[in-house]
Amino acid sequence: MTENESLPATESIEEWREKYEKMKADHAFLQARVTRFAAIEQDLITARHLVDLERRRFERMREFIRSGLRSETMSDCARLVGDGIVDILECEIGIVWLKAQAGNEEEFHVSHSGQEDWDPGGNLRERLRQCMEGSPAGELLDAGCLESLGFMDLMVHEVVGDDACRAGLMVAANSHRAGRFLDRFSPSAHEAFSAFASQVGAILGSLKKRDTIASQVEQIRISDQRLALALASSNVGLWDWDLGSGFVHYSEQWKRMVGYSGDEVSDQFDEWYQRLHPSERDEAVKVAWQSSKKIGAFYEQTFRLRHRNGSWRWVLARGFTIAGSDGKPARVVGIHIDVTRFKRLENRLRKSENSQRKAKENALRENRAKSTFLASVSHEIRTPLNGILGVFQILKELPQTETGMELLNMGHQSAQWMLDIIGESLDLAKIEAGKIELKEDTFDLVEMVSCLAEIKRRKAGEKGLTFDLHVEDGLPRLVVGDASKLRQILTNLIGNAIKFTDHGAVSVHVDAKGGRDEDVVNIRFRIRDSGIGIPKGSIEDIFQPFHQEDQSKTRRFGGVGLGLAIVRSLTDLMKGRVRVRSLGALGSEFTMTLPFRIAKAVQQKLGNQSSRSISFRGRVLVAEDDEVSRSLAIRMFEKLGFEVVAAENGAIALELFEPGKSDLVVLDWCMPKVNGIDVCLKIRESERFTSERVPVLAMTANVQSTAAIECLQAGMDEFLGKPILFQSLADAVLRLVPHAQLAT
Repeated sequence: MTENESLPATESIEEWREKYEKMKADHAFLQARVTRFAAIEQDLITARHLVDLERRRFERMREFIRSGLRSETMSDCARLVGDGIVDILECEIGIVWLKAQAGNEEEFHVSHSGQEDWDPGGNLRERLRQCMEGSPAGELLDAGCLESLGFMDLMVHEVVGDDACRAGLMVAANSHRAGRFLDRFSPSAHEAFSAFASQVGAILGSLKKRDTIASQVEQIRISDQRLALALASSNVGLWDWDLGSGFVHYSEQWKRMVGYSGDEVSDQFDEWYQRLHPSERDEAVKVAWQSSKKIGAFYEQTFRLRHRNGSWRWVLARGFTIAGSDGKPARVVGIHIDVTRFKRLENRLRKSENSQRKAKENALRENRAKSTFLASVSHEIRTPLNGILGVFQILKELPQTETGMELLNMGHQSAQWMLDIIGESLDLAKIEAGKIELKEDTFDLVEMVSCLAEIKRRKAGEKGLTFDLHVEDGLPRLVVGDASKLRQILTNLIGNAIKFTDHGAVSVHVDAKGGRDEDVVNIRFRIRDSGIGIPKGSIEDIFQPFHQEDQSKTRRFGGVGLGLAIVRSLTDLMKGRVRVRSLGALGSEFTMTLPFRIAKAVQQKLGNQSSRSISFRGRVLVAEDDEVSRSLAIRMFEKLGFEVVAAENGAIALELFEPGKSDLVVLDWCMPKVNGIDVCLKIRESERFTSERVPVLAMTANVQSTAAIECLQAGMDEFLGKPILFQSLADAVLRLVPHAQLAT
């Protein structure tokens, strides 16, 4: 509208001015909005560009991860990481330094984009190693290092494996000519670099696990090979019983164990059940089911399985129960071992043991029978011998002609010889049965040897032999040991020396071997003779029972060959040693060494009084079923001065016994009707209510220690074995009734 134009009559100028101002304001507002929308559009374009950059970086990161996971070695992984730094972060140089999973090997790789002179100082690798070993991540490379390496901008990050261990370093860098590093990328480059380092650590962990898994798989493969080889060579079959389905997996070796292969045996429980021996089937199944109900239960049993050829194979089954995912028993896994050969060996061994046991029992039975026989024979022979020796003793006391006395001596010696043989037989039986016990008594060693030598000197003189005894000066006289066993050994050795010597001499030397200490002395006895000698091949044989060097019918020397066997056994029992040395035509020498304890206290030993000077007064009740032995006992007691009341058995003895009327009761151990043990028990029973106690003396032909113990336990006071020697009887009576002795 021009100035010349006129305004409508209805609108004033003021109204049009207001409209104008309003339109002007609207125009300014719209112009501002257009400017703002243009800025927003530019921001959107920039943002989309950044998103595209990040998307492309993400795609490259994902491709890197795929490639990294497919890498086979640390070197391949290092190369991919170096290239990935340049590609993903769009920088000039990417450097990666990684440690190997094992050992000290290192992987160092550099990737670059158009930058050849990336390490002018030549010390980047060493610097990186130093940073890895001792510097925190934020202090890895200082400004001097950057300047010397020609770097203007760089980012450094640690690579941390999945086990939280430092695995290496990563470096992204630009040189001076490439412009500022951070200006070329968004501020998220640091975050991307950190995420990239995390992905590298995960890839390294994957490689490590893969190597570990590969190693484990290889070990499993080797173990499987070893197991297969072991099972193939050891005849062991595997089985796996699925409790849910009832199926059982049998290994090929298990199938071959029963004579089958592959498809010939199905995976059924019945394959095992039907092959079980009928007598063991129920028990085997019961044990298997019981063990399958408890997780971890150990299963073991032995049974027989039928082989394809019809034979039976002994099998040792072992297994254990495994739980399923629900925690309940799911499977029983185990092995079968063919133990047929071992069972056969076991049966042979059992038969051998049974045979040995039966042989031992038979030997013991025979030994007991022999001992019983010897004891019985000894008892039966000693009873008549008691009469024979008793008669000879009484006849010697009576006046005799020279011829009569000579005949009496011959008969007495023959009877004594028979008694010695019986004694040796019993001694050997006791030794073999282990019933010989050693006594610990104090005795005068020199006196005992001297007395024995006097007896043997007379025997040697009868053959015209010289007999010498030499006892070392300073030898301890009182020692502690078994004097009776020592006397028996010396009697045998000296007796043999005299027996096998026709002319010359027999000598006995006694000394201490090797000195002595304060408690024990080793006494050595050497018995030397000038007799027939011993062939070298027979030296050990002479110590065997019943051995005689001359076995012919015309042999000159008597005896049953038990003396030296008893000597060896008694010497061993006394912890000593006996040796023999043959001197050829000059004779032989026996050397025996025995240990004795030296007596600490000196004991007074009273010599026995001679029976000729002992006289008694009193009454004796004698019970003896053997008429000869009874008559001899009556004569012996009457000779001692006693009044004798005799009974022919135990029943009569009880009728004749009156408490307080007898000074001594003498009982035979074995009598008809009532034996001596029962008689003594009844006598002791009758004395329970009185203050009197009559001494009881046992006389028996059973000289075994068990008989003596039984007599003493029944209440008897002393025990004499038959044949009864008058001197032994007198000594026993003196001990039992000393008050009855008359003064002489």
